[in-house]
Amino acid sequence: MVEYSQNYGDNPKPLNLPAIILSVFAIVVLVLGGYAILSTMAPKYNKEYDQKLASGEISNPILGNNQGPASSPAQPENIPASPGGEPQQIVPAPGEQPAQPEESLTPAEEENITPVNISDEDKINLTRYVLVEMKAYNLHPPALSSDLPKIELWIDEDIYGVTIDEGEIAITAGEMAEKDIIISTIWQEMQAMSLNASYISESFSSGASVVEPVASETTLFLKGYSELGIGL
Repeated sequence: MVEYSQNYGDNPKPLNLPAIILSVFAIVVLVLGGYAILSTMAPKYNKEYDQKLASGEISNPILGNNQGPASSPAQPENIPASPGGEPQQIVPAPGEQPAQPEESLTPAEEENITPVNISDEDKINLTRYVLVEMKAYNLHPPALSSDLPKIELWIDEDIYGVTIDEGEIAITAGEMAEKDIIISTIWQEMQAMSLNASYISESFSSGASVVEPVASETTLFLKGYSELGIGL
């Protein structure tokens, strides 16, 4: 009787699960890292807004027409010369106070500025000016996404919705159905921040102004909110 044998070859090696898991993890990290880098490479609009501020296209409504490049001091007219040819010093009459040079507000005075009544239009312009000082125009959607940055502001009893699209800051009255953050403050703080950009971070760190995240930390990072300097 003839016996037949069957050779099925070597047994297959078991899968190396740890190596596979590490490889998948490395791929995921690379993809997410590349995505984050793409998000940080969004266009910056600093130069365009610096030009708009310098030209007066964007101005602080609190300062009105007094904003802009400082003019040369006015020269006195028809001042009689002294015998030596030098202009004579004008002495104020008895009881008259000499004119004092105008002084700019100190940061402490700006923080304690008294609120003034401003129109609804000026409120929106003031809000836009403070957002420009925050450089909110550099906010952007995450890479490969159309999810625009959206901010809701509560200023005293006024509520505004803000959308940033390719550097343009659009402001509308009323709440937003979807937003990334909510900023709560008062008009007095808005005026102080508009007069002293370095006070913006202090207003938020001191609690005078408050920011409430609505979107996830990842979304806020990918949209550039961490660069606003308001504690995000």
